[in-house]
Amino acid sequence: MTRTITFVPAHADRPCIRAHGDSVIFSAVFRGSQAHGLQLIHIPDGETVYIPLTEEYRTGRVYSVRISPFHAEEWLYRYRNGDLWVPDPHATGIRRIRIEAAGDFLPAGSGKEETGAVEVTACCCAPLRVKELFPDGPERPLPPASWQDQVVYSLHVKGLTAAMPASFPGRGTFAGVTAMVPYLKDLGITAVEIMPVYMPLPDRNRTRPFRTMQEALGAWPVSPQGDPLRDMKERPNYWGFGRGLYYALRPDYGNQEEFARMIRALHSAGIRVLLQIFFDKGMQAAQQIDVLTWYVERYGVDGFRLLGHTLSAEAIASAPSLEDTALLSGNFPFDQLREALEAEDQLYSENLENLRPQTLAPENQKDNPEEDSDGTPVMQVAASVRRGGAVVAHKPAQFPNLLTCGDEFQTLLRRFVKSDDYVMQDFLKEFLSVPEEHGALRYVTSYEGFTLADLVSYTERHNEANGEFGLDGRADNYSWNCGEEGETDDAGILSLRRRQMRNFLTLLLLAQGTPMLHQGDERCNSQGGNNNPYCQDNEISWVDWTPSAEKAGMTAFTAALLAFRRDHPVFHSSRPFQYIDTLGIGHPDVSLHGEEAWKPDLGPFSHSIGIAFCENYALSERKKNQPASLLYLAVNMYWKELSLALPKLPPNYIWKVILDTETEEGFLQTPVTPGDQHYVRTAPRSIRILRAVLDVDAIVRQFRRERLASVPRAALLKDQRSASFRSMHRSPDAGHRRAVGRTPAALRRIRRLTR
Repeated sequence: MTRTITFVPAHADRPCIRAHGDSVIFSAVFRGSQAHGLQLIHIPDGETVYIPLTEEYRTGRVYSVRISPFHAEEWLYRYRNGDLWVPDPHATGIRRIRIEAAGDFLPAGSGKEETGAVEVTACCCAPLRVKELFPDGPERPLPPASWQDQVVYSLHVKGLTAAMPASFPGRGTFAGVTAMVPYLKDLGITAVEIMPVYMPLPDRNRTRPFRTMQEALGAWPVSPQGDPLRDMKERPNYWGFGRGLYYALRPDYGNQEEFARMIRALHSAGIRVLLQIFFDKGMQAAQQIDVLTWYVERYGVDGFRLLGHTLSAEAIASAPSLEDTALLSGNFPFDQLREALEAEDQLYSENLENLRPQTLAPENQKDNPEEDSDGTPVMQVAASVRRGGAVVAHKPAQFPNLLTCGDEFQTLLRRFVKSDDYVMQDFLKEFLSVPEEHGALRYVTSYEGFTLADLVSYTERHNEANGEFGLDGRADNYSWNCGEEGETDDAGILSLRRRQMRNFLTLLLLAQGTPMLHQGDERCNSQGGNNNPYCQDNEISWVDWTPSAEKAGMTAFTAALLAFRRDHPVFHSSRPFQYIDTLGIGHPDVSLHGEEAWKPDLGPFSHSIGIAFCENYALSERKKNQPASLLYLAVNMYWKELSLALPKLPPNYIWKVILDTETEEGFLQTPVTPGDQHYVRTAPRSIRILRAVLDVDAIVRQFRRERLASVPRAALLKDQRSASFRSMHRSPDAGHRRAVGRTPAALRRIRRLTR
């Protein structure tokens, strides 16, 4: 087959694959003075074209070539660096192909040449243009929104659906996640955090051959006796962390088209997409920004979790192209970011007139520097912040697209629910702390550590399947097995475990910040006590979707709790609580209570607290002056029943229990009115939520008393005498018939007046 292509130096200044009309620029970075080249492989027939990258193609260490015409769907390619064929970091895919080799070097660097038909690994760059992925228009990220209002669901593409029935479409792939979108939407999820989807490269330390046993033992930790602390078996990189081809999707998850359809389906359901990216320490900040921007522009990704070498977090957070992109990290340097933002404010507040050259003749200079040549005062531009290309009025430095994601809340929540001492004050601080300048991700479980079901079923880790003799993973998980390690048939222990899971979910989803659920936690998914399944690409890590009443009940409770959170903005406030009555309605925005109202026990051995929320402070300005709307969280993590005091309510209001984690249903179908309106009895290790509602019966009784008091006493006595007289002068049978058939006019009038 005859093909005519031309190639000329492109003089690119950075590595890339960039389309220009019907031509494409390939550029890569090479080290040393070895021979470099680019081999094109024609997919239909396996024929090759080799382009030596000589000095004329070099700009510094960047070698680039423009090829035209180039149809990406017909070609694969690979770079040559000396005697090695190396992958292109900017490739969008990897595949095997059989070619006719004619003088090509072997990849092992033996100096020999390939001849005849051989199978090789090559890179691909198709589809090259965004319009080939989205023919009806590019996919854009969803508009920025307050992260306090979001609920994140952490998932692994394969692990989420790999254990689904065989009839499920696309098990363990992007298509499988697409099929799960209705489930996520019904659950109440507004964002998904997806573990790495790019193709990982082999770990050099794990794949290099060992010549001697001593060398092999030296590669892994050993005990003081010299015994290896892990076996020599190769382990799959199930989580996907590590260096990789960041632009290439894992082929076992699906292709670019399926990934694009997944993102569009999630966006159509109002669900944002956050990707986890693990950057290798060899990548510069500019390269990392290029990767993130590429996913935003090509697929419409909404945000990223930055893992690995995150020393470039400051540069990434300051990148203009990522201004509206959610960025999650555990170590944003907010002090440096604030200084950079203030410097930017100063730049945009400078008056251009102040930069006029000072060479004017004295007679042309104004005595009043505040006036222009026509006497008009010069505009004084206030300090401003540039956001999204617009200049707005000055406000305190804020980073609405940045979210911190440390383990502090996770540790405190776990310790509090399992009744540890010396934790109450620190937990309350985290639970009620409203992030001001940035968002904060809250979670109790994640990909690393126990699942929610294992958190209440295991006290010790059980990682023997990892081949590291049970010594890997965290030793202290702040977990409690509720009385028996692992699986059990004890009904009491199983009931306590479900109650503890409801406690965890309630405190997680009602905490200030952005809550995150880990896949399967809403349906009691277990990993058998494995708290480090980084290499378990099997049923240990896959979500178990086997139906059961227990799983269905926990899923329904989670959905109801998310709906409750959504309907009550006080649980996702955007302003810090003041703990005072700034509205003058008799209740502060938040108040704490103990066995006595307004007197919480915050001591080191306290395990219970009452938290009253006044929802008026979360309402719009025109609704704030309405009667107080109150919610009360009675939290008892003590192992005995306790009474917590309730704050006094306005007249004609009573407390009703709407949620009780001691019950299997959680949310009560019929709210319960406590017998004592001054205290609420809370079962051991349980949470009750009470709501202040109008006491309709009391209002009716009060209204009747008031109407009755307004009727003249003489009229009442006259009616009573008339009724008594008539009843005395009729036969018993007639009186009985009259009482059954109709009411005397006087009695009807009295009842009408007192309704």
